[in-house]
Amino acid sequence: MNQTQTTMVEKHNNTKKRRKQVKSCLFCRKRKLKCNKLKPMCQQCSTRKLPKCVYLSEYNYDVVSLDELFDKHPNVKLLDKITHLESQLDVSNSPNKQNLINPLTTFKTAHWKGNQLYIFGPTSWRTIVTADGTKFQLEFINLWQKLKPKSIKKSIECSDLFLSPIKSDVTHKIDDTISTISLTQSVCNDLPTFTQIKNCLDMFFNGPFHEFLCILDPQKTWKDLYECFIVDQTNDRVIDMRPLDNSNFFKIGIILYIILLTLYDNTSYIPESLVIYFVQVNGAMCMDINFTERAQFLLMNCYYKIHHGEYSRWDGTQILSMIAQTIECCLTLGLDNVGKWYRNKENIVGDLKFLENTMIWTLFTDVFTSFDLGKPTTISNEMFSMTLFEENLTRYQGQLLIPRNQLFLDFIKVGRKCVNNLNSVSIINSPSSNEDVDTYILELQDFLDSNFPDISTYTSMGHIFAVDPFEIMVLSPTLGMLFNFHNIKRTFYNSLSMATKNGMIKYCMLSASLCVNTLLSMFEADRVAYPECIKEGTRLTPYLNLSLSLVNSLFARVISEFYAGVMARLTIQEKGYVMLNGQSNHDNDLKVSLDDTIVRREGYYCFTCILNQFEGIFDQLFKPQWDDLHKLMKTSYSLHSLIVLERVARQLLNQGLTSREQMEVHWKQQGVDLNDIKGDLLAAFTSEVWDDYASNAKTMWSMTLEDLLQPESDQSSQPSSSS
Repeated sequence: MNQTQTTMVEKHNNTKKRRKQVKSCLFCRKRKLKCNKLKPMCQQCSTRKLPKCVYLSEYNYDVVSLDELFDKHPNVKLLDKITHLESQLDVSNSPNKQNLINPLTTFKTAHWKGNQLYIFGPTSWRTIVTADGTKFQLEFINLWQKLKPKSIKKSIECSDLFLSPIKSDVTHKIDDTISTISLTQSVCNDLPTFTQIKNCLDMFFNGPFHEFLCILDPQKTWKDLYECFIVDQTNDRVIDMRPLDNSNFFKIGIILYIILLTLYDNTSYIPESLVIYFVQVNGAMCMDINFTERAQFLLMNCYYKIHHGEYSRWDGTQILSMIAQTIECCLTLGLDNVGKWYRNKENIVGDLKFLENTMIWTLFTDVFTSFDLGKPTTISNEMFSMTLFEENLTRYQGQLLIPRNQLFLDFIKVGRKCVNNLNSVSIINSPSSNEDVDTYILELQDFLDSNFPDISTYTSMGHIFAVDPFEIMVLSPTLGMLFNFHNIKRTFYNSLSMATKNGMIKYCMLSASLCVNTLLSMFEADRVAYPECIKEGTRLTPYLNLSLSLVNSLFARVISEFYAGVMARLTIQEKGYVMLNGQSNHDNDLKVSLDDTIVRREGYYCFTCILNQFEGIFDQLFKPQWDDLHKLMKTSYSLHSLIVLERVARQLLNQGLTSREQMEVHWKQQGVDLNDIKGDLLAAFTSEVWDDYASNAKTMWSMTLEDLLQPESDQSSQPSSSS
């Protein structure tokens, strides 16, 4: 080949092939039919009644090969998807596109705990409580700080697992001789007999904690016990603990956690050696730690903290750092696609369904923790696809998901969307008002009605139910979000419509009744399964302990947000607020129905009716038939502090109502129409209400916890009237 021919060949190879534009539809072209090129449907496609007539010219896409793209049949879905993605790129690159700041970004509050500062965003109940900033709310905070129960540390042995000093050696005094031994040996010395340890595993895998989480494979855990724990058969004692590979200490940590959950309770002394061992394993960052057992260990950390935490934190801060660590571990381990990465590795990691449950629980915990804190989820959409996760679950299982998993996943989808969009900084196409909040309310209402069609099963007052705890775990944050989103409309967007006010009250009452009924129902389960524990009355029984996870922060949210909202109304700064004084002529039809999710659209709920109804829900816990339950709740700092919180808020509110009614009578006698009061006159009225309250509330500051928890004192302080 001469030089001229070579140049021509190179030029030909470097020149992009031009293809004649195809004007016929793809169906006619494939079958070499004469196409009349009519749009949207040519004659050939119309005669054959084809669903669509596809012209390549409709798609702005440079196809290299028609055969590659269409094969034997036109891939219409692919073309539509390409066109949609291109349109999205055009919008994102458009100079007119506006990345605006979410107006809710400014809706935040700060809270100091000791010398630690926490910032809470729009969906946190702490933000709602401080939103109005009235004197009554500040008084509530101050009174609560004075009267709240104090957490008393019995000894260093019973301190929080993650607040102890990190060290590797433990000093023991044996026969007046001080000796230093290894941490492992110290733990072995403090463990019960091996027979007792096996009993602990039996109790755990047959108890509510495992039934609830279901993240540990029983068969694998028993195998790890016999492999990692070296036993002296002569005295039935553990003499050493070591993993076969000398690095996966999380296997041992999980078994020690089981011992901790079953053998020790919130009144028992936890040996210091176990405390230090947990701290060491949890913080083991300088060793190989990419084991699936680490994710399970970390998730158990989170729920142990919820169940047995010494401090009562119902705002998400209790497990904030732990769930972030768990999320990082799950994603690094590839638990978002268990079937792909761990298939045929069951002999190492156990049954894959327990790993899948670990990921599902981590996603779920991320949603409700982020909601409580008022922040976007830690697992962002950039690092995780919910759609792919669901596809992976069904692809490798080869069957539909079990109902409880599908319910969790359905909630996670809608929950992630709501929490991320309301708490994110940037938004596209900023809403002019609260339209986005309304959208999420509608989505949550659809989810609620679809999955809980008979809401009365859970909320009819005094109704003892027997349902899968998973259902309560999902219903709790769903109602919490609906209650909170209506409250965001009221406090931030100043929406005082009937739909907003009545919606807030409706979901508040449903939430309160769910919390109380859950306690009653879990206590009834304990009566059947653990009657001896109830008889002892020294610690929280297993199912009642489980309720701390089931209602989670909803208990504190509903008490705080409801009383904060009612206290704000005492300033009568809301349009249409009417006088309290005068006997109410409202019947029970203006009370809130607990048998459905329908929000009243004709007329506001009766103010006094809802106060009496709300307080009556919590009074259920003080009825004589629940005396044993009330005593058990006092053994738990978390539950005890919640009851005290409700009583403090109630006392404050009732005193405020009394002052409000007295001032209404006085001003009415002066000829003032309080239905048309505004400006400086409104400020003067509010100031007089506060002055009267301050002069009459001195007795509240001399109250004790015992005074608060006396049922008869509540009856004497009920609000007298409303209209």
